[in-house]
Amino acid sequence: MLNFEKILSFYNNSKNDTDKNILKTIRKDGIYKATFNQNVINNTNNTFNVELQKVKIYNQDESYSCWIYAYISFIKPSICKNLNISDEDLDISVNYIHFFDRLEKSNSLYEEVINNNLTFEDSIADDLVNQYIHTCGAFDNAKDIIKKYGIVPENEMPMNINNFEPLIFDKIFKEKVKNDIFQIINLDYVDEKNRFKEKCLEENYILLSKVFGKPPVKFDFKYKDINKKEVKLESVNPKQFFDICVTDNLDDYIFVMNNDNKEFYKQYEYNDFKQIYNNKHYFYNLPLAVIKQSITEQLKNGIPVWFGCDFRAVCGSYTNKPGILDSNLFCLKEVLGIEILPKSEQIKFNSNNYHHAMIIVGVQIENNKPIRWKVQNSFGKENNQDGYFVMNENYFNEYATMFGINKKYINSSK
Repeated sequence: MLNFEKILSFYNNSKNDTDKNILKTIRKDGIYKATFNQNVINNTNNTFNVELQKVKIYNQDESYSCWIYAYISFIKPSICKNLNISDEDLDISVNYIHFFDRLEKSNSLYEEVINNNLTFEDSIADDLVNQYIHTCGAFDNAKDIIKKYGIVPENEMPMNINNFEPLIFDKIFKEKVKNDIFQIINLDYVDEKNRFKEKCLEENYILLSKVFGKPPVKFDFKYKDINKKEVKLESVNPKQFFDICVTDNLDDYIFVMNNDNKEFYKQYEYNDFKQIYNNKHYFYNLPLAVIKQSITEQLKNGIPVWFGCDFRAVCGSYTNKPGILDSNLFCLKEVLGIEILPKSEQIKFNSNNYHHAMIIVGVQIENNKPIRWKVQNSFGKENNQDGYFVMNENYFNEYATMFGINKKYINSSK
């Protein structure tokens, strides 16, 4: 049992004037301001000797769509090149990708219940439903939806208020899906279950259309190219539009991670974000030095790099106005006595997790080694450094967790 009198006595005896001032700051201004390390800001430059051209900065707001915005920003240079269009004159619909992401996730949940003959106790549990019915995703999830359903311009299926309040819809959608599962389980034969599943998916399509808008089947796309020439694509469907816009083989970009607790140069299955049924995702486990070299080569060839990171309080977020990602940005140990575990130990606790996706668009190389990275965010131009972060090397080493890299830039020799 805790001895509170002893703890209180130790606490009172240990306080000095400096401690008292820190306590006042913590309680008046909050933990962020009290632990903020100005020296990190003063010692961080924002110059890069490999840097991609600046492009439009998006604002995802509360949509939980960072993984889609980052993927669109990753493929957009190729789209603009193929259409001969300015970056500012083209936006790809995030809403369209989210629509089919949700539809596919509900289908996968139904399939798992049917094909594994799950019982009521197995299926209705929130843990199982929560694995599928959510707004989150990663690199391969965005790719899978785009390859299957194509893309559309933003004005064909724009975001609406429900995109920026996704937790409200998810809560309602989960109840609908749980009701569907309950009825599927009570059917006797697999054929009956599958027929009912198709009915549920039709209902889901209608529900999603009511809330987020109906996906276009065909559309016209008119624009002026960079030479002011008028161009019109007539009556194209989303898949045709994708084929016109994206000529790169997206499967050439592989999912890469760094985990010191697993053997390097091997492939492992990645199951965190289930989506299209039976679409298995894998990551290649590589040393950090190999990942950094591969990213640098991709940047030198004018291609941004999708990446995911642990974006908790120690890393900064909307409160990070200076736009610096650094492991020492907040002095938690010095002020609060909290020591952060190194990455390898955090992974053992399953606490070094992917929380946010952005793209790497630049790097500063000195003595043949990267020392900082330029990162394009999706919190709007008013946040961070005009919409960008400077990511110092210590943050990359500790909190960058996953990357989308073209396999031709990866030196796989041990």
